[in-house]
Amino acid sequence: MRGQGGFITLDFIFATVLVGAMFMVCLALTLTLSMAEVAQYITFSTARVYMAGDVDREFQRRAALAKYRTFASDPTFGALFFRDSSYFSLPSEPLIGDFNDRFPQDPGFDSATFYGVRAEFKAKILEFRVPLWGSTQAPDGHGYTAMVGSFLNREPTTDECMKSWNSMTENGRFTAIRHLKDDGGAEAYGPAFRHTDAYAVISDNGC
Repeated sequence: MRGQGGFITLDFIFATVLVGAMFMVCLALTLTLSMAEVAQYITFSTARVYMAGDVDREFQRRAALAKYRTFASDPTFGALFFRDSSYFSLPSEPLIGDFNDRFPQDPGFDSATFYGVRAEFKAKILEFRVPLWGSTQAPDGHGYTAMVGSFLNREPTTDECMKSWNSMTENGRFTAIRHLKDDGGAEAYGPAFRHTDAYAVISDNGC
């Protein structure tokens, strides 16, 4: 048979495209996994600020949002996630607050610990077209996304602690202290609290 050199050329071209496509896929996956860790760090840093006690919940949320925006304005992190030309993206504002209703809770004990930050991480680098093979674009057209987050719980706010202290119900701390008994069974602190001006509330670190 004559003229078989063309088949070798076609095989070489096909193999080159195949190897190049596999290289692109491996590189894109490696970069995506690395940047997912960076995105998770951003949510962790934001959640750490949200965790700290403050005046009320809104102040906690504002402090966390301000921390998140420092990453968006940073030249390095901004170029990675917050530019239209970035290969990866994070939202301009993350989800901050209580996520206990999104995760199963054990009714046997207080496990409401899912306070923190969540953000949608999108890997635009995974969407590309390979000659002879086609496109890697997601079937739904929304791209490859995943939720990254950090849950560090949340310290009580000054507002919550003051309400708990001043509560006159049986669950209030002030009421509980008034009902403490001495060795004789009498209210040890009762005489000191007969007048409303006999005590002063001192808050420490928001509580």
